[in-house]
Amino acid sequence: MNERVSALNATDVVFHRVSLYISKIGFALLEQRGDQSQNNVGWNIERKRIEGRWVEGQVGEFRLTFDPIDYELKWENRSRQLVDRIGLKNTSIADVDHWWLTSTHAICGVELHEFNFSNHTRDIHFGFDVFPILHRQAILDWIQLRSRGERALLQLNNLFTETVRVRIWPNNFHSEITGQVDEFLSLKGGIALADDLNRSPYLYLNGYIANQPKALPKIEASFGHWLQGSPSGYIIPFEEYLNAPFQQIVDSILNAADQIVNS
Repeated sequence: MNERVSALNATDVVFHRVSLYISKIGFALLEQRGDQSQNNVGWNIERKRIEGRWVEGQVGEFRLTFDPIDYELKWENRSRQLVDRIGLKNTSIADVDHWWLTSTHAICGVELHEFNFSNHTRDIHFGFDVFPILHRQAILDWIQLRSRGERALLQLNNLFTETVRVRIWPNNFHSEITGQVDEFLSLKGGIALADDLNRSPYLYLNGYIANQPKALPKIEASFGHWLQGSPSGYIIPFEEYLNAPFQQIVDSILNAADQIVNS
C-alpha cells in the first residue's frame, strides 16, 4: 500500500469519528425513525461540507456541519451564518466532547449529559485520543472521492422508480444510495472505507431481490472488478478511480447496473 492510500485511509477514519458528532444531533434531538435515517448526514459537494439535519434551536433552526478544509466543526443557522465552531487539529476528543455538549445546550436549549456513540459504530475502535494533523493531499483526495463518487452514483436515479439522495450513514461512514428498479429488484451503490474487500476506499454497486443479495455470474471488467460469492457486486478501487475521467466512472457504474439488472 502506498503512502497516498495510507494517508487517505487514516483521514477516512478521522472523518468518520468527526461525523459522529453530527449524527448524534439527529439521534438526540430528532424523532426516531424505524430505519434510523434521522442519524444520517449529507455531503454538500458545492460547499465541501458534511452537513447534519436541521434542528430547532432557541431562536430558529440550526445544524452542525464539518468543514474538512478548515478541519472544524461548525454550527450554522438557516442563513448559513456561523454560530459556533471548534478547530480539531491537535484537540483532544475530551475537549471536543465538552464543546459538543455545551454548544448544543447553548444553541438548542437542550442539556445532554454525555457523548456516547456506541449505538452508531458497532464497537469500532478509532485508536486516537487527540485529533491528529492530517495531510492536505489526503483531505483533497477524500473530497474528490466523495464528490465525484456521489455525482456518479446519482446517475443511478435514471434507473430508479423514484429519485433518491446519497446519504452518509454513521455506523460505517459509507455514502450510500438505494433505490427500486422494479417491484422486486433494488440497487445499492456507495463509497466505502478500506476494509477486508479492498485495502483502499472504493465505489461499489450491489443488487438485491426482495431485500436479499442477488447472486451474479462471473463477469469480466476492463475497469474496476466484479466480486463473486458473498458479497457479489462491482467495485472501483480508489487507485483506479483516482485518475479516471469522470465519464468513465459514470459509464462503468451504469454498465454494472445493467449487468446486475439483466443477469
